[in-house]
Amino acid sequence: MSIGQRVKIAREDARMSQSELGEKIGVTKQTIHRHEKNGKGIPIESLIKISIETNTDTQWLIHGEAKEIKTEVKMAQLLRKIENEEQETINEIIQMAELILLKHHTMRIAS
Repeated sequence: MSIGQRVKIAREDARMSQSELGEKIGVTKQTIHRHEKNGKGIPIESLIKISIETNTDTQWLIHGEAKEIKTEVKMAQLLRKIENEEQETINEIIQMAELILLKHHTMRIAS
């Protein structure tokens, strides 16, 4: 996967248009399009700004490999993904998360 493809994935996961991302990092929609299309010659400053605006790990954006992502960033990404879901679906997700945490806690006690 190219840097350009990862930029596109990060932007789409953040639910931003090319115009919105461009505006946030100080470039045009055409520049974002070019970055996503060929991924070559993207200034490091732009990659850092893109990672900040999309809550994406910079290492993943540049190299395709992620360091451990902070819990807060993971939660923000998940919340953005579910924010438009129906309340019933959100409640089911919360219940599943609580069960996972309970299972994790139980396993830690047992070991």
